[in-house]
Amino acid sequence: MVNNIKIKDLDCEDRPREKLKKYGASNLSDKELLAILLRTGTQKLNVIELAEKILKDIGGINNLRYATFNELQKHKGIGQVKAINILAALEFAKRIFTEDISEEVACDNPQVVANYFRHKLSTLKQEVFIAVDLNTKGKILEEREVFKGSLSSSLIHPREIFKNSVRNSAASIICLHNHPSGDASPSREDIKTTYNLIEVGEILGISCLDHIIIAKKGYCSLIKVLNILAKEKISLENLSSEILERILKQYNLVESYT
Repeated sequence: MVNNIKIKDLDCEDRPREKLKKYGASNLSDKELLAILLRTGTQKLNVIELAEKILKDIGGINNLRYATFNELQKHKGIGQVKAINILAALEFAKRIFTEDISEEVACDNPQVVANYFRHKLSTLKQEVFIAVDLNTKGKILEEREVFKGSLSSSLIHPREIFKNSVRNSAASIICLHNHPSGDASPSREDIKTTYNLIEVGEILGISCLDHIIIAKKGYCSLIKVLNILAKEKISLENLSSEILERILKQYNLVESYT
């Protein structure tokens, strides 16, 4: 596309809005969808060219969903109004997605749970621990932030995690926390915390179905890790950082989102 061609000079079928009306939103490219949100271009670039440049600068649509207000405004052609429109559209999409998933969370499928919570946890700058209460059908009764900050097994006390679960008559819980570093590989502390949660859950009659680490680059189900440790007969006392690194790689325990 040649620079300085105005949208009105394009054939109707090449204009994003007209194309959407005729063919549906699913038939538009990423840059065309963004162009509709931007509405106008700059003196040098029409709105489609501007959208294409922004996506290229930001690293594609996957990175766009993590952009903040200030980050968006750094891109030439995005002012306050456009940044607000983009962030509102992204948040609206996230809420639709999470509302959809929350009705169907498969408790035995960590990938579904990870995909649901990645939008809430993967871009946070500090660690957050989330407890999710589930009923007998696996639907979410409540999700709550239990701890925030630098997390360790000494700080993550099961009493605080299960207190509301008992009040909610939860059948089971899923726990999650994020790794701001972007790497979902668990530490020995993470594994120790998971052992503690399972033991307390068994006493209370509220199963801890999983403890999932969420990070930008992927997620890790600690229940899967514990199953591998049991299979290889490796106790927590004998678990060195070298052994942990080996099993994570050997069994591909840090997984990608879908």
